[in-house]
Amino acid sequence: KRQTRWRRLTRATTTSLCISLLLSLVHQSQAETTFLDIVSDFGAIPNERSREVIRHNTDAFQKALRQLSSSVLRIPSNQTFHLYHGLVAKRVHDAVIQVDGKLAFERDFSETPWIDNLDGQKRHPRPFFFFLECDNITLTSNEHRGVLDGQGPQWWGFPLVGYLQLQEFRPTIMHFNTSSNILIEKLIFQDAPLYNLYMSDVNGVEIRDMSIVARRTHRDGHGLFDLSAFNTDGIDIAGHNVWVHDVDIWNQDDCIAVKDNYNGNRISSNMTFERIHASGLGFTIGSIGGSTVRNITFKDSYLYKSYKGIYLKFRDFQHDKWDNSNRTGLIEDILFQNVTMESPEQWGVWIGPAQQAIDNNPCHADPCSLCWPLVPFSKCNAVRSSKFRNITLRNVVINNPKASPGVLMGDENNRIEGMVFEDVVVMQGPPISTKMDRVRLFPGLGRSIDDPGMRQLVFVLTLLGFISLALLLCCIKTPAWVEYRFLQPNGSSTEYDDDDSTPFQRDRVADPDASHFDDLSTLTGMEADDEAAVCGCCLSQKNDTVQLKQRYRVLIVIFVAIFAILCGWLLRTSYKMRNVKQYFECRGVEGGIARGSTWPVPSCFHDETKPMIGELTFGMSLAEKFFLLFGIVCIVVVVRKGSALYEEVFSTTHTRNREDQSFISSFLYRQLPDEEYEHGNNQNSPRNPSSDDDSDGNSGDEPCHEDPQAIEDPAGTTAPTELPSTNESVPT
Repeated sequence: KRQTRWRRLTRATTTSLCISLLLSLVHQSQAETTFLDIVSDFGAIPNERSREVIRHNTDAFQKALRQLSSSVLRIPSNQTFHLYHGLVAKRVHDAVIQVDGKLAFERDFSETPWIDNLDGQKRHPRPFFFFLECDNITLTSNEHRGVLDGQGPQWWGFPLVGYLQLQEFRPTIMHFNTSSNILIEKLIFQDAPLYNLYMSDVNGVEIRDMSIVARRTHRDGHGLFDLSAFNTDGIDIAGHNVWVHDVDIWNQDDCIAVKDNYNGNRISSNMTFERIHASGLGFTIGSIGGSTVRNITFKDSYLYKSYKGIYLKFRDFQHDKWDNSNRTGLIEDILFQNVTMESPEQWGVWIGPAQQAIDNNPCHADPCSLCWPLVPFSKCNAVRSSKFRNITLRNVVINNPKASPGVLMGDENNRIEGMVFEDVVVMQGPPISTKMDRVRLFPGLGRSIDDPGMRQLVFVLTLLGFISLALLLCCIKTPAWVEYRFLQPNGSSTEYDDDDSTPFQRDRVADPDASHFDDLSTLTGMEADDEAAVCGCCLSQKNDTVQLKQRYRVLIVIFVAIFAILCGWLLRTSYKMRNVKQYFECRGVEGGIARGSTWPVPSCFHDETKPMIGELTFGMSLAEKFFLLFGIVCIVVVVRKGSALYEEVFSTTHTRNREDQSFISSFLYRQLPDEEYEHGNNQNSPRNPSSDDDSDGNSGDEPCHEDPQAIEDPAGTTAPTELPSTNESVPT
């Protein structure tokens, strides 16, 4: 009995001690939540960006992340801290990072930590912040919105050229891997070199009240130069139990993308995205390889001039470096509800293969070419080992699309199943957001843009403009009076005395606008033996002119033929691509249903829509026919005007040459002594118009005068004034 009592007493005492110890630990953990300041506790230096200061600040932040568990790290307001990327927080828990100021991440390859990619061949720079196996992490701002500036223009470089230099070897602003219970709020992610926020294998995530901005110009949309900031995804996420709401995103790639969950159980599920204002490549699921994505909802959101709208895509993972297990990709139980798109640049809805390029050839189909469908022979291949199932679009409005409603493309051997369009309406009318303030919809756009690459582009374009203008001015023929008055080769004055000036110069001063005075200043005092060289019109030169005209006509025919073929292809493709009355592609769909007021109904769907009063039409067919007819008329007018201009140019040249030769003959007659004409002059000459001439022209060194009319010179003799008419061009 004593032993039994002793055992009971021991157990009770042990239990009470354990409870007391646990309570003390909980109380101690609550009492030991510390507040850290990046300046006072770790010595970070604000508002300086020298290399030494940047390295010092990077070390200070790395030291703070090592002590971050059960702490609150404060970045003071109205201060900018310049850092290098590569900050790592590993196994941190119960931590808060309060960014009231600004973190600016600089590019310096000499200070860049690199990591090997998963294939062991390529190396990528580390993210600016990398959180690994962390729990209960909060990133927030207490005053206004803190800024994480990725200094993207330093990595994007010269538009389009910078991407060819680095491609995707650029850092992400923030990456969470294998972490849980994450809250991100009241922040601005600005100008990420690559992705803004990348989260893989996460569980329990909430993102709210934040802005993501990546753009190169102030353009109200996405032009070619803006899109040169490739791969600046807004939120890329893979995992479970995610809630993203009240977020605005303006970037040049996927606004929100649900990704493969490779680090987990290969499933991404249970995600809700609502009250999102976005402009970029749209709301995306994919590209998905050999994994599963299910139970994803986008609702109550607005897409403004996005390049694509709703974008569900598979990649060809059979050759994917991440997956060699020959799995089947699956996207199922997806809902888009109450989504409005304003003026999408390309497709409002794309459900099918990923339109992307992996290698250096942008038109290579992998699986769908970026050049498709505008470039001839480009391909778009559906992914065979993929499956779309139970995709629902409900109350979706596509207003003023610049292309057709979209593309629905499944493989014929692995069709899309259970797709439902309910009240999916394509319309054309006034912009929905006319009365809305764009800055209110996208608060992040209020920040200024400082892009050195765009300044370089403006400088290059300006320089090319001046060079083109200079070349154009050089190609314009100098007027005769300008050449005579200002471009004298002997540097003589523009004014002449009657005693010093020759008769030829006096004539030019008397009539400075005469068109036949071009390039004749060197003829003063010419010998009679040089007359044939001045006004010769050889038969070989005539043949060259005829051949030139024939070649010119052949080139015109070839150009018109090529132009007509290209125009025909573009008209055919553009007509179908931009016809809002039907989807550009609808194939590989099984059991598709259109309900409610859906318009237009995809051709491969079963039509269960409500009967319409009258036909919903916007006059697009009439407009397209009008513009097509207008284009044909323009081509005909251009060809006819070109032919008339061609004849006018050659006719004007011939007439001018005749005038020049007439003037030369008259001028030589006045200038040369009589004895030089009479000396051995049995050939054609200005004094011997009755000599035999070939009516078809002369050859060799014979001058080209046939039965010229005569005028009386000051000595009472006659001189030819006009050459025989000819249809061929004669050189001066």
